[in-house]
This record gives sequence, C-alpha cells and structure tokens, in this order.
Amino acid sequence: FYADFLRVADDESRHLGWCLQRLGELGYGYGDMVAHNLLWEGAQSTAGDVSARLVVVPCVQEARGLDAGPRLVERLLGLGDKLTAAIVERIAEEEMAHVAVGVTWFEQVCGALKHDPKTTFQGYVETHCPGGVLKGPFNHDARLAVGLPRDWYESVSAPVQPRKVAKKRARRGSASREQ
Repeated sequence: FYADFLRVADDESRHLGWCLQRLGELGYGYGDMVAHNLLWEGAQSTAGDVSARLVVVPCVQEARGLDAGPRLVERLLGLGDKLTAAIVERIAEEEMAHVAVGVTWFEQVCGALKHDPKTTFQGYVETHCPGGVLKGPFNHDARLAVGLPRDWYESVSAPVQPRKVAKKRARRGSASREQ
C-alpha cells in the first residue's frame, strides 16, 4: 500500500513541476488563475476513512483525468499549443496507473471488511462528491482498462449536458441582456 502510493505521490510531484514550468514559460505563476478546491475538500471529508479516500481521490478525482485528459489534449492541439498538449497527454497516461492502484486497494479494503465494492463506491460518491454525483462525459474504455467497472459509477452519474449547446445558450442570454 505505502509503496504504491509513494509512487503515485512521486508522479504527482513531477506533474506539478511540469505544470509550474509550463505556466512560467507562458508568463504565469502558481495562483495566477482560478482553480477548484476539490482535492482538498475530498481529502478533508475522507480524513477518517481510508476506503472513502480511495474512492474520492484515485477512483473519482484521478479518474476524471482519464475522461478530461484526451479532450484537453485535442483542444490544446487545436489552439496550436503542442508542448502543453504533450505535457497533459503524459500526465493523463500516468493517471491510468494511479486509478488502477486506487481500484486495487479499494477492492482489497472492501474484501477485508466484507463490503460490496460497487455499493460502497456508490455510497461514498453520494456522501463525499459535490451534489452526490459524478459528472461525465466518461472515457469508459480507459476506466475499464484500469479496472473501474462502469456499473460502479453509471448509476451515480449526472446526465451529460452537451457543451456546445450550453455555450450557445449562455451567449444568447448575455447578448439579450446587453440589448
């Protein structure tokens, strides 16, 4: 357990270094841009429960990197930023191992406690995740490849809103307010 998560921590420190270096190259520093606080909130809400922590951090938050990473890479490439895209792509690849470690240890803990992993996972999502649901879209193939079964997270997932439609509505709303 400790060796697995020391490797994850080493990877994460390297990821932060890459991001800080790239931000610096682009003229920004840590804290210059607004960011969410979900990792800290998840750490606080699961502080007393290792199985909850295994769900929230690797199986939810890091698994989000499996979903969003490839889309972000495509957006960055579309903007012509090949270097940042390569960094995000490498980070997303390494997140695969992090999620796999989380799933493996979560299943071990559930086995030791004689808890059903699926229902336990869903209960922790409902208790510790914003709104009690996960937001898609999901990269089901990547999640399955690391051992995260679709039936664990599908029933605790919010319906996916198409992004382009939401952006068009937002623009129309602001245009009508300006008139």
